Amino acid sequence: MANGSDEVLNNLIRAFASEGEEIGYVHPSYSYYATLAEVQGARVRTYGLTDEFRIADFPERYEGKIFFLTTPNAPLGPAFPLEYIEELAQRCAGMLVLDETYADFAEFNALELVKKYENIVVTRSLSKSYALAGMRLGLAIARPEVIAALDKIRDHYNLDRLAQAACVAALKDQDYLLDCCRRIRETREWFTHELRSIGYHVIPSQGNYVFASPADRNGRRVYDGLYARKILVRHFSDPVLCHGLRISIGTQGEMERTLAVIKELG
Repeated sequence: MANGSDEVLNNLIRAFASEGEEIGYVHPSYSYYATLAEVQGARVRTYGLTDEFRIADFPERYEGKIFFLTTPNAPLGPAFPLEYIEELAQRCAGMLVLDETYADFAEFNALELVKKYENIVVTRSLSKSYALAGMRLGLAIARPEVIAALDKIRDHYNLDRLAQAACVAALKDQDYLLDCCRRIRETREWFTHELRSIGYHVIPSQGNYVFASPADRNGRRVYDGLYARKILVRHFSDPVLCHGLRISIGTQGEMERTLAVIKELG
């Protein structure tokens, strides 16, 4: 356990990548990987995605110390198939970190692969599906020797008692979690269908969000229109992403209101 999954990611770099050594990740994905690498003095290599959502030009043998794979991908939404993740694990000389922050909203996860591959680490967060962002609770699941390495370098008192109590209570209440995730998945599928019906391109998502592009590929225009009506979504200035928006899935009523405004904007 750690003070948010960010601490887990940071400690993984500290444990497995020395100054000047390489870590890799997909672009676009979690932007904080680069910041954490910079703090530790590690070098960064990024890889793009193909139209089939596979890693473009990934080497037969990746020699970097860590490769971070966000699955489901944020901000785009697709989850990488388990057979593809297994292939990557075999091609990585170092650690393959599966950042499953949004896995509870997906149809499957890669947790069982920890038992099969020594170099796989799965990281999770209680900030999203458990709605405990302010408690700062993250975790890593890996082989005992990997956990032992992380335990050596973590802060001694990185979790307070209140956070630990909240974590235990949340993990025990799986019925509530499953019901919340089910409702979000159902609303996500409805919202995706409705956006497509008015001409939006929506990437199939396994997260609690969708990445959607208007027909004119002017994501900023739609963002500004929603913002003016006090509906907050995410627009990225990155040229790879600026044509669309990442829209989080809220309640059915919230998404109906968002859809109505999007239709107004044209």
